[in-house]
Amino acid sequence: MTTLNATITTPRNTAPASGLFARIGSFFALMGAVHRVKVSLESRREPAAADLQLLGINPAQMPKMHNARA
Repeated sequence: MTTLNATITTPRNTAPASGLFARIGSFFALMGAVHRVKVSLESRREPAAADLQLLGINPAQMPKMHNARA
């Protein structure tokens, strides 16, 4: 009885996740979060917690900042 030893290999021409395209993608994700938070605040709605965290803002502090607006 013969057995086959199959090995799974990954393609070698894939780009690393820390390359130029990843940085460009991160930039657009950040700018999208900025825009969504801006639109939420302008329409007097609560911004998404994920967008606030991406911007480095603690979502628990947002109601205090939102009520302080003129």
